Amino acid sequence: MKLHEWIRAAREYARLTQDQVGERLDRTKAMVSHWETGKNEPPYSTLIKLAEITGYPEPLPGVERFAEQVEWPFREISRAEFEQLPDAIKSEVSNFIKWKLSENNRPNSTSEVA
Repeated sequence: MKLHEWIRAAREYARLTQDQVGERLDRTKAMVSHWETGKNEPPYSTLIKLAEITGYPEPLPGVERFAEQVEWPFREISRAEFEQLPDAIKSEVSNFIKWKLSENNRPNSTSEVA
């Protein structure tokens, strides 16, 4: 399913008109129409709002391309190397990073994120 097909299917699933979707997203009916015909694509944040508004159960097509755009923040280990770690280790690393971030966000904190 292409993105423009998903947008129309989501709207129809929720039994909303293009006007109603436009009102809820603070956009015009013409803009919604352009999304549904593939003339334009809405921003990712708008797609997320549309999914919330409609409750459409089908996953958004092409979401993978947004995930791939996220830059890997570490120099010492590649994403591929990290993905090969056991889930328990990945969880520990994640918890450590969250702890360091929360420690760093405390008032009068002098810690640096490693």
